[in-house]
Amino acid sequence: MASAAALGSHLSGGRINLAQVREAARSDLRDCLANCPQNKWLILDEEVLSLLNLVVEFSFIKELGVTKLLRLPCPAFDDTVKTAENVVFLIKPQKRIVEGALEALRAIRAVTNRVKFSVFFVPYKTHEMMMLLEQPIFHVIGEYHLEMIPLDSDLISLQIPQSFRDVNVDSDTGSLHQAAKSLMVMQGLYGIIPNIFGKGEAAMLVKDMILRKRKEVFSHNQPEIVPQISTLILIDRSVDLLTPLSTQLTYEGLIDEIYGIKNTSVKLPRDRFNDDILPKVPPGQPPPLDFSILLTSAEEMYAELRDLHINAVGAKLSEKTKRISAAYEERHDLKAVSQIKQFVTKLPYMQTAKQSLSRHTTLTELVREITDRKEFIEGIFTEQILRDDDNSEKPNLHIETAIGKKEPIEKVLRLVCLQSVANNGLKPKLLEQYKRDIVQVYGYQYLLSMNNLEAVGLLKVQEGGRAFSAIKQNLRLCNQDVDEKNPADISYCYSGYAPLSVRLVEHVVRHNSWTGIEELMRFLPGPTFQEMQFIPKGLIKKRSPTTEKHQVVLVYFLGGCTYSEISALRFLSQKEDSNTDYVIVTTNFITGQLMMQSLIGDTFGYHPCGPLVDHYSIGPLHRSLKPTESRGNIQ
Repeated sequence: MASAAALGSHLSGGRINLAQVREAARSDLRDCLANCPQNKWLILDEEVLSLLNLVVEFSFIKELGVTKLLRLPCPAFDDTVKTAENVVFLIKPQKRIVEGALEALRAIRAVTNRVKFSVFFVPYKTHEMMMLLEQPIFHVIGEYHLEMIPLDSDLISLQIPQSFRDVNVDSDTGSLHQAAKSLMVMQGLYGIIPNIFGKGEAAMLVKDMILRKRKEVFSHNQPEIVPQISTLILIDRSVDLLTPLSTQLTYEGLIDEIYGIKNTSVKLPRDRFNDDILPKVPPGQPPPLDFSILLTSAEEMYAELRDLHINAVGAKLSEKTKRISAAYEERHDLKAVSQIKQFVTKLPYMQTAKQSLSRHTTLTELVREITDRKEFIEGIFTEQILRDDDNSEKPNLHIETAIGKKEPIEKVLRLVCLQSVANNGLKPKLLEQYKRDIVQVYGYQYLLSMNNLEAVGLLKVQEGGRAFSAIKQNLRLCNQDVDEKNPADISYCYSGYAPLSVRLVEHVVRHNSWTGIEELMRFLPGPTFQEMQFIPKGLIKKRSPTTEKHQVVLVYFLGGCTYSEISALRFLSQKEDSNTDYVIVTTNFITGQLMMQSLIGDTFGYHPCGPLVDHYSIGPLHRSLKPTESRGNIQ
């Protein structure tokens, strides 16, 4: 598990202290395990262990009386299990995982009958899973409400993998209830949020839930906390489907597109990195194939790189290389003892910076090996054409070629959906042609997949003319003159496309209302709303002049968001004329590929592709990327 310093150091650097969310999660865990005797074993499933790693360190677990930590599926148990007074399962409410926990329980009981068993579901138990349990066996059955995972000083995720599909295909609103509960926790920590704006059916449902819950929970006991967040903006993913279908072109966004970021970490080929930055391998053990890198603002260099367009990363790495080299060269001019002593105190920081530079130089090389490929550049060019022009009548050559080559079905459907969304649907003849071609090449089972895509609005017959054209034009979604290296607009994140979701946030923050775009909002799915919550006068008076001048806006994505949308919001907060800081909460992170996989995952015979890197056959390994090397532009 991570160290305490690594866990909390980067969470308290924002306008509101998100370390408080982490502390709430730790306190809840303490309360759960307090119900069980000391000297306990803790057994977790893989997903819970990964999430728990983000909020607690092993020393904290030991303080709670845990003597052994195990991961499902467990190895064979021996007599050492007799030393435990209690075995506690901390698991997700999923059938496969519950069955694995019961299997471990039976294996322990085969060794000893003196152990008490407890189980805590994360974040909630379900009726179906309760039916699976042999309940009399368990001393305690409870819930560990690990709902919000603070990932950075401005970012929280609920980590609900398929929240968009759950709501829009399976009519499972569990993620929306979880979102409402998380907002109640946020208001308990940071005060009642005065202004609520939202767009979409899911946003309306969550708003209604939190207003109802406020009456129930805070009716007699209002939190005496000065509001630290001035505005909540709820965005239903269904309102903006164009953004996740487009390929992200920020550094962090591309890492997620190509390799996949999971719980702030990314796995990369170990043999591409210099030995001095790799963790040591115990003697006699073969080195692992992968090397995991933690991606948070706790690493100064990553904080500077993550929101840049990929074409600006090389120059930043070059600048860092020169600075670090100059800092090391200073040692030749040192004469006085005081100067030498000062240099020595800076050495650990310089060595850390040098290792960080080495890591991100190699990671940049790995990303550029994909983005410099002809196929990738053609894909970006195709996306730009599909977004910018009227493409509702004719098939796209790139899509037809991809179908003919039987390229991954996720790629084909992603592009067809992008063409549909960007044109407010496709002409009936074109939609039928695409369906016919896909069925002929990939099989009849993908008719069901396309039914799911139609159900959520990704594929449809064009109705009502070119309504989306008015949205693109009036909200300036497409920008042909973007400067990727010195951007003046959020459209740099996608090389000329500004995320619709962020444009909506930008408008609300500037005008404190939907005024001016009411007609446009009618073209987007779901209701548009604005609510005000009552704040006691005493708490309003306590707000300082500084607080009133500088506001914190909470942007909540329901159904997932992309890392490039986060970069766009950070860009807005860093503009010279900005008086707004954004805190982002999302049900999960999403890319076009992940969206397609979630929507077609129940197709018979479907096998999801791995990360985008697996779609390309990479050439010989290179360790020699120089930060100053020109790698060409993505046009």
